[in-house]
Amino acid sequence: MNQVNSTGIKIPKSSWRLLPFLVLGVLVFAFNSSLELNYLVKGYITLLELQAGIVVLYFLLAKLGKSQKL
Repeated sequence: MNQVNSTGIKIPKSSWRLLPFLVLGVLVFAFNSSLELNYLVKGYITLLELQAGIVVLYFLLAKLGKSQKL
């Protein structure tokens, strides 16, 4: 008979690396949805916020990764 492991779903560690970027996207969307601006200006602001956020997250995650390896 087949033995079924019912301990739960095991999420690979690499899947958690996507979480900060998802949170960033949700925050940018929530912030920009409340603005009363032209849709072109909203799109431009969204792109700038996402680009800056991705760069900040990249360096923050790199720094955290180095500190955990020590």
